[in-house]
Amino acid sequence: MYEEKKDKQLIEIVLTNENVNETIADEAFKEIYNRYYKRIFKLLHNSIENIDDCMDLLQQTFLNVYKNLSKYNNKYEFSTWIYRIAINIVKNYKRSAMRANVFLKEYKILKIDSYNPDYVNIIYEEKAIEDLHHEIQKLPKKFGLPLLLFTTGKLSIHEVAKVFKVSDSAVRKRITRAQEILKNKMKGKINGKD
Repeated sequence: MYEEKKDKQLIEIVLTNENVNETIADEAFKEIYNRYYKRIFKLLHNSIENIDDCMDLLQQTFLNVYKNLSKYNNKYEFSTWIYRIAINIVKNYKRSAMRANVFLKEYKILKIDSYNPDYVNIIYEEKAIEDLHHEIQKLPKKFGLPLLLFTTGKLSIHEVAKVFKVSDSAVRKRITRAQEILKNKMKGKINGKD
């Protein structure tokens, strides 16, 4: 019903109907959620390992989006605005986690048939992905977050620039720098230096 509507039209439907016809408002917001939840979850998961925490932060992101929808300035892209909310939630989460000195890590247990001839390759690939994930988390935020928004979030360079309120060339430089850092770190891991 609302699939063909643009983001700004959906926001207008939510805002005009939230006190008049909650069903219509809910349906329009559900469409917004369906458009963005996968991308937001990927961004959150690349910043925070724990799946349960990611799910909580995803819920918190959309709760904040809903509560602040009337503050959205439609001169700007909605995707930029919603990513900004998610990034702020991640920052707040990390800040509070550090203050509480809580470091939660969940490890996946590989349940692979030991007779599988690709057993070694599967473990190696899984380890490489895990190492990359850890290295992305260690990147300074000014490099890591633009890289995640561009790659995982599928935002354009220009959209990432709007999120961080910097120029397109600054975003390109930050992404390039992030890629260089990761390339060197991953080379070090493969060569056994790390």
